[in-house]
Amino acid sequence: MKKFIISSEVLKKALGKLNNAVHKNPALAALGSILCRVGNKSVEFICTDLEITIQYRCECETSGEGFEFLLPFQLIHKIIGFSKNVPLTFSQEKKGVKITGDNDVYELKSLEPVDQFPKVPEVKGKKEMILHEDFLPLMSKALGTVSKNDARPQLMNVLLELKKEKTTIASTDGSYMVFSYSITNESPAESDLLISEKVIKSLDGLSDIHLFWNDKNIVFETKDVTITVTRSTLAFANFRAIFPQDFPSNLKVSRTELIHALEKCNINSNALKETDIALKKSKGKIVFLAKDTNYNIDINVEVDGDYTGPVSSMRFSSEKMLKLMNQVEFEDIELAIHEPNKAILFRSPDHEGYVSLLMPIYNNQ
Repeated sequence: MKKFIISSEVLKKALGKLNNAVHKNPALAALGSILCRVGNKSVEFICTDLEITIQYRCECETSGEGFEFLLPFQLIHKIIGFSKNVPLTFSQEKKGVKITGDNDVYELKSLEPVDQFPKVPEVKGKKEMILHEDFLPLMSKALGTVSKNDARPQLMNVLLELKKEKTTIASTDGSYMVFSYSITNESPAESDLLISEKVIKSLDGLSDIHLFWNDKNIVFETKDVTITVTRSTLAFANFRAIFPQDFPSNLKVSRTELIHALEKCNINSNALKETDIALKKSKGKIVFLAKDTNYNIDINVEVDGDYTGPVSSMRFSSEKMLKLMNQVEFEDIELAIHEPNKAILFRSPDHEGYVSLLMPIYNNQ
């Protein structure tokens, strides 16, 4: 009999990862299915929505024969949700697949034929590099400053800019914010890879990731998981051109203190979270001022900082600045503020490859 036996807990973990690649409203029933490939002492589960394909490999007890079949993902997800931490036996029958676990038996009949499942993509002519251990958390944090506007879909992705001596992670909402972080990391070739939120979430929890790519696909591979993504042909914005030239830092603050001040200003019910920053009101201090007209509240918060530039005050969104500050963990943050209606640059003496940008809210006063 063709069968395999696997722990329900192992299968739950696999389904949690595969869920990122299941087509939610498939025109083809096979796209809502899991392809199960059983080998010698292992099984590979595969899901795809035609943009992202996830292959999840598990060791298990098998009958020794190689075989494959499709299972409807949502139904299996529900069945496994009821299962305790017990072994589950999947047996291929003439009329379908039988699942046995503890005292439960499920017989799945009239399954979709395997040949209806899309061909699993292969990456040929691939280039390879190992992702730095900081890449995944940085890409996750970069999602905070991607665009939500599908009119510019390329900006809804995080940029992975590969160079011979360094790799840069960048994102921008196209209007107010830019995040950029460079890491020393050698790449076999220069390339720009756009990584979507869905892919980044699929990478969560993985380590020792090998990155492959060619003109058509991007592949992230570990010992147990392979994630293949259709490569975007869209060009990312020239984010470096947005940074003002010759804007040296002229204000140093504690990131922790700055976050606390922004959180207090952020209770403002104003949709834009408008906040004024008084840079020369008190010596050695910068003052954050927010007005909430709905509740008739004035918020006034001081932070230690000795500003040496020419601007007396400017207006910005406390919510957007807070997003930028939550993308890094440096304690010291340097700001460059040179004109009241031009960008604020954020840097840190702890990492020369970091720079972010925030556009102010125009203030004609």
